[in-house]
Amino acid sequence: MSLYFWNSHEAKVASGAPLKKAIEEVVQNAIRVSMMPKYNMLRSAGLVHIPDVAVGMIVVGADPISTMVFQVVVMFVLLSVSFFTSFLTALLTYSSALR
Repeated sequence: MSLYFWNSHEAKVASGAPLKKAIEEVVQNAIRVSMMPKYNMLRSAGLVHIPDVAVGMIVVGADPISTMVFQVVVMFVLLSVSFFTSFLTALLTYSSALR
């Protein structure tokens, strides 16, 4: 990332853009970067390993299809909680910066 990227919001404000518009790109990038670990977890979930709860359920004797459906639901719940946390943090930071 170039020096221009880190100072672009300051340049926009100096050019007369409102602060809300100037930091919009920074907030979007922050949310995108904070979600990368969860996206990577989902990408490798079924191919590389059978995660957490699914192994225990299969060992105990549960149906493998229902076990994997349950695991996919758990992984998407984790993804959605991560997204909402990132979004809420960015929103609160965004609104406090505009006071």
